[in-house]
Amino acid sequence: MIGVKLMISNGHDTDTYRDRAQDVIARLQHMFLYQMTNANLYLSEWDYRRDPSMVLPAGGIATRSLAMVDSSEGLIAILGPTVPRVTSKEIRRACQRIRDRERVEMWTFVNPDQITPSHDRFFARIKKDFGQEIVWSRYHNELEFQAMLFTTLVPYLAGRAGAHFPGVVT
Repeated sequence: MIGVKLMISNGHDTDTYRDRAQDVIARLQHMFLYQMTNANLYLSEWDYRRDPSMVLPAGGIATRSLAMVDSSEGLIAILGPTVPRVTSKEIRRACQRIRDRERVEMWTFVNPDQITPSHDRFFARIKKDFGQEIVWSRYHNELEFQAMLFTTLVPYLAGRAGAHFPGVVT
């Protein structure tokens, strides 16, 4: 069985979209497990909100989530009206892994109606520090986000399961 570990990166201001992403992942998992039984693909996703209560050293929350970025094959980054501190570290870590040619994908989703100078500075810093330009998918509402996430993940996951689509890089 091919295991694909995904991580969702977002701030509290986009938790509704995180919940929607988890629903998409669960539905895709169901499809691959029960409808496409020959695909041998299993999806997993870590959510800090499911972790038990604990005491960590100062800065430990970011350390834990960065370790999850390091062990994930794909990062789903969701930005709303802010660029949260931990989320920005997670995105930067994924960019570092991409630069180091590790097997990792990153899909970024941004609400263009909520772009601020902070977003522009963050993306400019990624370009300067890693030589990468993040081309993000737009969403304006939950339904549009859900549709974009499905159309982003299905070709990638089908490719990981062995399907081949002309023009789709997996």
